[in-house]
Amino acid sequence: MGGENLVVDALADGFVVAFLYGAACGRASPVEAAARALSRLPSLVGAEAIVGTIFVAPFVVLLVAPPRVALWRCAFALQIYLAVRLIFWREVIVAEAAGLASASRRSWNLVHGNWWRLAFLAAVTWWGAGMLLKRLPAYLSVPADALLGLAADAVMASAYLQRVGLLPRRRPTLTQLVAARAALRSGVLDSS
Repeated sequence: MGGENLVVDALADGFVVAFLYGAACGRASPVEAAARALSRLPSLVGAEAIVGTIFVAPFVVLLVAPPRVALWRCAFALQIYLAVRLIFWREVIVAEAAGLASASRRSWNLVHGNWWRLAFLAAVTWWGAGMLLKRLPAYLSVPADALLGLAADAVMASAYLQRVGLLPRRRPTLTQLVAARAALRSGVLDSS
């Protein structure tokens, strides 16, 4: 990945996070989101580079080491584990104006107790998108990749906002909504 792609990706990711964070706080402004993402750009680029290194470094080491299936599996498992533990880096950098070290600690803590749920969410979001892109003709895959990337960023930003309490963790079920409406109606009828 070229340096310009790294910067553009970091800026786009930061904008999505900043916009959704602003919307959750009641002030959804694209201008404010762009300013927030731009102000955090060096940390966002650093986070993107570190996450990219997490995925590339074990393969470089394994190319030098003698090929062993167990070693490959361990490297792959470590990559997945670290990627999920650091899944909220961008969100913490943008929403909490944190640096790389504090963002990694905060992400690590936010993921604690929800690793499997977030791993599943990431797998469905990214691998599902990848499977969809393979089915599209080449001329549609580039714009679809960009849109799916933004959607994946929005999904992860929503998960972050739920973890920090800015969005409800669970939406009410239809049964709960009907029961609440019935309770409201009976309360209104009782008071009249």
